Order: sequence, then C-alpha cells, then structure tokens
Amino acid sequence: GKNMSDLSRVAISGPLEGYAEGFASELARQGYASSSVVFHVRLLAHVSRWLEGRDLDVAALGPAAAEAFLAERQASGRSAALRIGTLEPLLGYLRGAGAVAVPGPLPPATPADVVLARYAGYLAAERGLAQSTIRRNVELVRPFLMGLASDGQLDLGRLTAGGVTAFVVSQSRQ
Repeated sequence: GKNMSDLSRVAISGPLEGYAEGFASELARQGYASSSVVFHVRLLAHVSRWLEGRDLDVAALGPAAAEAFLAERQASGRSAALRIGTLEPLLGYLRGAGAVAVPGPLPPATPADVVLARYAGYLAAERGLAQSTIRRNVELVRPFLMGLASDGQLDLGRLTAGGVTAFVVSQSRQ
C-alpha cells in the first residue's frame, strides 16, 4: 500500500538498517497511522546513522545512548520536542527483537550520578566527544564528586578552585 511506498523513500544506513521493515510492519500492526510509521522509521534512520557515526552497534543503544542521541539532536537545533518517550516504540521493538538488552532495575541514582549524567550529556552534545572518551572523563570525575558527598547529599558549596586543582594534580600522578 501507500505506507510502504512512502517508506521506500527513507534512506537508511547503519546498524539498524535490517530492522526498518520489521519495525514498520509492527507499528502498522499496532494501528499506527502511516504518517506516524514514516515518522518512526525516519527516526530509526537518524538513530542508525548516529550509531554508525560513532562505530556503535545496535546493542549499544541503551538508555544512556538514547539520551545522548536526543541531547545531541536538541543541541544541534533539531526537533527540540523529541523526548525519550519518542524513542520508546523503537527501543521496545529492538528489545523485543533481542537486539538491545532489557534494562534491569536501575539502582537509585545518587546526587553524584545525576551530576555525572548531566556532565556526560554536556560532553556528548556540546563537545561532540566519543562515547569511550565520555565514559573515561566521567569515571575520572566520579571520585572527585564522591569526595564532596556527605550523608548521601552532594555538597557543591565545598567546591573550590584549589580543590579541583589538587584533584587534577593527584589524578595526573596516577
């Protein structure tokens, strides 16, 4: 029908290419309008190119990567309206296909985790760093933030330039 001819105009490359047709069929089966199916397949195409550009495969598309994808799209001025929920049909389909792991129960986020997640988003969106570099930077900063935590709270009021410098010097010695 009209639906599939519209889809044939969506250029798809990258690790999700092989999932596009099944995803479109599944959405149609669930009663999505053909315009919505095309929207979601276009989104799959964007995510696929994004993964390809970072040398990531489908399995890497966990919640953190999904957030980074959205943060980068927003930072580049495109579709600020996209929310993590917008990706849910795609992520749900890929989980169902066994391509992406089903996230286990997440441990409660500590205040340090929240700051580190925002830092990772900043590094991806504003600095355009690779996932491996972002992970390394976040892990380097984690012990510093943990040092500012007391009673499960993050005391950023104790943050001083001298403290940051001392931490960086101690890290560079390791």
